[in-house]
Amino acid sequence: MEFHHVLLAVSLLIVVSGLLILKIKSMRLTEPIIAMLFGLILGPYLLDFLDMHNLENPERFMELASMLTISMALMATAYRIRDDYLRSYGSTQSVILLLVMPLMWLFSGLIAYLILDISLGLAFLIGAIITPTDPVVASSIVSGKLAQKFLPARIRDTLSFESGANDGLAFPLVLLMLFILGEADTDNILVWVMKVVGWDTLGAMLTGIFLGYIFGKLMHQAHSRQFMNTQSLLSFSIAFGFLVLSLVETLQANGIIAVFAAGYMLKQEISGNEELEEEKIQEMMERIFTIPVFFFFGLFLPIDEWLALGWKIVFFGLFILLFRRLPAFVLLKPLLTKWNHWYDILLMGWFGSSWGSGNFLCHAYIEGNALSAGLGRG
Repeated sequence: MEFHHVLLAVSLLIVVSGLLILKIKSMRLTEPIIAMLFGLILGPYLLDFLDMHNLENPERFMELASMLTISMALMATAYRIRDDYLRSYGSTQSVILLLVMPLMWLFSGLIAYLILDISLGLAFLIGAIITPTDPVVASSIVSGKLAQKFLPARIRDTLSFESGANDGLAFPLVLLMLFILGEADTDNILVWVMKVVGWDTLGAMLTGIFLGYIFGKLMHQAHSRQFMNTQSLLSFSIAFGFLVLSLVETLQANGIIAVFAAGYMLKQEISGNEELEEEKIQEMMERIFTIPVFFFFGLFLPIDEWLALGWKIVFFGLFILLFRRLPAFVLLKPLLTKWNHWYDILLMGWFGSSWGSGNFLCHAYIEGNALSAGLGRG
C-alpha cells in the first residue's frame, strides 16, 4: 500500500462529495455512510485497491484518527448549541445524561448477553461502548437546512448537547467493566473511583471549562486589538480543539470530555461578538475530518469476523436499534417535564438509536475483533 494511493482515494472522495453535497442530502444520505461504503468498495474484500490491515498497528492508527475526528466534531457540536440552552433545558439534559444513559447501558448489555451468547461481563462492556450517541454521525442529522426545517430547535440542541457530553461521560462505564473483568491497572475500587470519576472525568471537564474561558477571553482581546480576523476563526478552533485534547491527555485525563467542555465555554465568548459569530465553521470543521475517518472505517471493517457470527450480528444490530434507547425515554417521560408531547419523546428515542448504530460502526474494527474473540471463548 502506497501513501499516494490513500491520498488519491480520500481527496477524490472529498472532491466528489463536495460537488454533489446538495444532491446527497436531498436523497436523505449522509456523507459518513457514503465514505464508509467507498472505503469498503476499495478495501480488501472487494476491489482490493487499498489494504490497511498491513499496517504495523492498525488499532492504534484508528484510535488516533478517531480521537482527532471526534475532537473536531465536539468543537463543531459545541458551536451549534444555543447560548441559553442549559438555562432552559438543564434539568431535561440532566435526566438524559444521568438516568437515560445508564438505562441505555443496561438495555444494550442485556441485548448483547441474550443474543450473542457471551459472558455477562463482555456483554456489558460492549453495551458501555455503544451507549453514547456519536457526535460525528449526529452532525449529519441535526445540522443543515433539512434539520432546521423539520426538527424543532429544542430537539436539535438537546441531541447535540447529549452527543457532545455523553461520549466522555460513558468513559467511566467502559472502565468500570474493564475493572470488573480484571483488565484495570488496579484492584482497589476506591482508587478506581477517585481516578476515573474524580480526575479522568470531573477533573478533565473542569480543565476544559477553564481553558475555554481563558482562551475565549484571549480571543476577544486579540480581536478587539485587531490581532486576528474572522477568517482565522476556523484555524483557531481546530488548533484549540487539538490543544485541549493533547494537553488533557498529557495530564492522563479524558481529553474527549474536556474538548466539548472547552468548546462550549469558547462558544459563549464567540456569541458575545456578532462579527465572529457570523462565520459558520461547523460544517468545514466536520468535513475536513469526518469523510477521511469514515473512509478508513470502511477499509478496516472486520467483514470476515462479522460473517463468522452469522445471523446473530444482524439480530443484535436490529434489537440495539429498536430497544437500546427508545424504551428508556418512554420510561422516564414523567421526568422530562419540558416535553409535553410524545412527539418529542419518540424523536429523541429514534434519532439517538440511529446514532447508536453509527457509533457501533465507528468502533467496528476494534470491537469486532474483540467480539469475535469473546464469542470464541464461549
